[in-house]
Amino acid sequence: MFANMNILSFDAACARQAAKIYQDLKQKGLLIEAEDLLIGATALQHSLKLVSANTRHFARIEGLELLSAEQIGAA
Repeated sequence: MFANMNILSFDAACARQAAKIYQDLKQKGLLIEAEDLLIGATALQHSLKLVSANTRHFARIEGLELLSAEQIGAA
């Protein structure tokens, strides 16, 4: 599973994406944990789908392609 894994850097573009997401969620009163915010911003910035066993928080990030662990058979 991890043999072909790429490590992504959290760079300035990801930080700007995170700031946009934070402002959007704050205005809606739907803030999520900082860790989830940074993970979601990185996935969104790199145009990647995010797979998570906990989709509740990530679902709040507009434009993020999200898959549950069950959807890929990892649960």
